[in-house]
Amino acid sequence: MDKKILYVLSLKFKRHNLAFNFDEQTQALILGKNLKLKRKYLIGTLIIVFTLIISFILISFGMRLRLLLILPIILGGYIITNALSLSRNNKFEKIFSTNSIKLVSKEDSIEYKKNDIKKLDYFIYSGETDKVKGRLFLYLKDNTEIELLTLLDKDRKFLKSDFEYLINILNKHLDLMK
Repeated sequence: MDKKILYVLSLKFKRHNLAFNFDEQTQALILGKNLKLKRKYLIGTLIIVFTLIISFILISFGMRLRLLLILPIILGGYIITNALSLSRNNKFEKIFSTNSIKLVSKEDSIEYKKNDIKKLDYFIYSGETDKVKGRLFLYLKDNTEIELLTLLDKDRKFLKSDFEYLINILNKHLDLMK
């Protein structure tokens, strides 16, 4: 595979904190786990715990001050919710070889052969927050839908660009172009 393509892919995945590697021997693109997921869980939990401790210390003060402490708890919950959403990425390592897509975990391994794959597609939606969430799906010929990847970003156009680039590269790599 072209070094320029691999470099651009590594930059895109680095921006989303995902481990990426290319195995030259098998010509496989390997997409690993989210690199900062544990940190997000820790930060969210610490914010909530610290806020609750302050709340108990300041309980003798007026109700208004305690209401202000709800905001950090909401922030901590938001960080943990995002981490939960991204934790799907950590369940399986994705190996995109020239003839299949393989999802590998510690307990399980699932392989989808190129002949069984109908298409790769993505869906992007905005929630109530400032983050935009996108998901990459694998569609099989028997109409089964498998979620491969979840990404969060602040800008819809960057997320769309990342998914379109990734799908284009994977279609060429798997020779799914028809």
